[in-house]
Amino acid sequence: MPKAPPTILSPKNDYIFKTLFGDPNHTAPLAALLKSTLPLPPEEFTALKITDPNLNRRFKKDTVMAETVERLVELSASEKARRRAEAREKWLWDQASRMRHSRQEGLAEGEAKGRAAVARRLLVMKMPFADIAEATGLSGAEIKRLSAEKEIADSTKANAVKKPARQRKPAKRLPHA
Repeated sequence: MPKAPPTILSPKNDYIFKTLFGDPNHTAPLAALLKSTLPLPPEEFTALKITDPNLNRRFKKDTVMAETVERLVELSASEKARRRAEAREKWLWDQASRMRHSRQEGLAEGEAKGRAAVARRLLVMKMPFADIAEATGLSGAEIKRLSAEKEIADSTKANAVKKPARQRKPAKRLPHA
């Protein structure tokens, strides 16, 4: 029974893309890709140089896009390349998930700080707790905690040792002439 052809790997995966188009000694596939996608004169692509290939792969044929497609099929058949591509894809998805999670945490923290700041201002205005709760979405317990913090801060300010005001010396009077 003949073996089923492998599922073609996505060239959108950076490992696969770099393997296909990142050979510094063979820039024809990259030039062909750029020519087909960018509206520039062909002479713009004659002196391509890959300065940081990261992956040093060599293509086996000299034909341009046919070779690239063949290489993609070869990569797709390679268990090692497939594992690397899938590991890279998983890492990228995990990284994106971590970034989304961190952003959501940061937004939630900022929103909570904002609601607490509004509640503090409303407490200073002597607004009733129920109205503050309705306006901010905070619980009564949270508003009481903020109120207690405010009272502690107020009492600390009231009990602070005040320096006596500096008294001015009376001005000297000049004799009338």
